Amino acid sequence: MVDGVSSHLLTVRPALTLKLTRPFAVDIGIEYTLPLYGKNHYAAHTITVKAPVYFNFAKNKENKGEE
Repeated sequence: MVDGVSSHLLTVRPALTLKLTRPFAVDIGIEYTLPLYGKNHYAAHTITVKAPVYFNFAKNKENKGEE
């Protein structure tokens, strides 16, 4: 309750994620938020894109001694 007024919001949030491992690891995700029902609440359709990139700076130990 905010200022004596009750509020609620029902949303659906489908998401799609693609994981790549070469040449570096990246998880690309797209998420959509669809408000279905609400009362006394701000509702918005939103699209979120996430793309965290992971780098590995460690040397590859498997190829050691092959040079």
